[in-house]
Amino acid sequence: METTVRKEIEALRHMPVGQLRKRYAEVFGEETRSHHKHFLFRRIAWRIQALAEGGLSERGTVGGGQWGTAGTVGDGTVGDGTVGDSLK
Repeated sequence: METTVRKEIEALRHMPVGQLRKRYAEVFGEETRSHHKHFLFRRIAWRIQALAEGGLSERGTVGGGQWGTAGTVGDGTVGDGTVGDSLK
């Protein structure tokens, strides 16, 4: 990880929630409803790293590997989105 990215992430650790919410809006382009400091820190740090390193590989994204696609159950059948679909 680049030194500048590491320093930017380290600076996040010392930010109060208000500043983290502002930074979240800057890196994601939208406001967050969260006021949870640890959640905000992790999401922003992940986004900064993804932007610096080119994002996730196809395998690392949902639908790009073993995870299947939205709307399918583990056996490949289409579920209706209710709890227990994966148990059918």
